[in-house]
Amino acid sequence: MSSLKVIDRLQYSVQNNPREHELSKKKDKLTLTVEEAGRKVGLGRSAAYGAVRRGEIPVVRIGRKLFVPEKALEMWLAEARPKGVVEG
Repeated sequence: MSSLKVIDRLQYSVQNNPREHELSKKKDKLTLTVEEAGRKVGLGRSAAYGAVRRGEIPVVRIGRKLFVPEKALEMWLAEARPKGVVEG
């Protein structure tokens, strides 16, 4: 696909979904979706939601939506101990 076609498609997308495009540009979000958090730690969608149900991934519920605070995910990962590691 030529670069001109890509630019045309991007302009079309911005004109027809300006809010969605603005959100996709935002890099400093405070929260992630469960799917995004799962991808960050190498889990698929079902496994990520399973980890949420088991209380393994920290979430905040707002209405019916679940959000994973990025800082809480980072702290959770930092505190997690790999299985089989013996401290001496």
